[in-house]
Amino acid sequence: MAISITAFTQTIRVKGGANLSSFLEKDDDYTYSEDYKIKPGFHLGPTIEIPLTDLINFETGLLVSSKGYKYEESETDYEYNEKLKMLYVDIPLTAKVYHEVNNLRLFGFAGPQLGLALNGTVKVEETDGGDSYEEEFDIDFGNDENDDHLKKMELSASIGIGVEINALQISVHYNPGLSNISADKRDGQIIRNNVIGISASYIIAEL
Repeated sequence: MAISITAFTQTIRVKGGANLSSFLEKDDDYTYSEDYKIKPGFHLGPTIEIPLTDLINFETGLLVSSKGYKYEESETDYEYNEKLKMLYVDIPLTAKVYHEVNNLRLFGFAGPQLGLALNGTVKVEETDGGDSYEEEFDIDFGNDENDDHLKKMELSASIGIGVEINALQISVHYNPGLSNISADKRDGQIIRNNVIGISASYIIAEL
């Protein structure tokens, strides 16, 4: 890898795009997230790509990424809305393979991704008849099952495909959560982030 780094050009890009995030939340008795809705968000940050062989490159980066879910319930004279928003720094560690087809440079990538939660909030709005209720609170990140809601670190996969047009790359990726980020393991509690993303990245430097 060290020989490859010194022998080939390293490409630095700025990458950004849209996130469509969802949540898996369940325990031994029930899957709570069946009615959760997708929450739109974003990701943005620098990446670096290092050729390892003629066929395989290594790509990593530092991406600020929003995740979470929405939940809505509505009946006669009753409405309930809940929104969970979290901000992460994600570090993808992916192998990237290029292939030229009819003058197009296509690529695919796959590998693990590490995530570090920066902050998070839950906002609840409820209307029952003429009465309204609103609450917003911060998510506590940590490993204490009595005091914390979610773990600060997460492991996910990063899988995607894309096309390169000159200095621009456009890609679609899927980040399924691999680790359980619930701080509370009682009753088989499992929580995972899942994100579908659409990205555009542009070369800003070649070293």
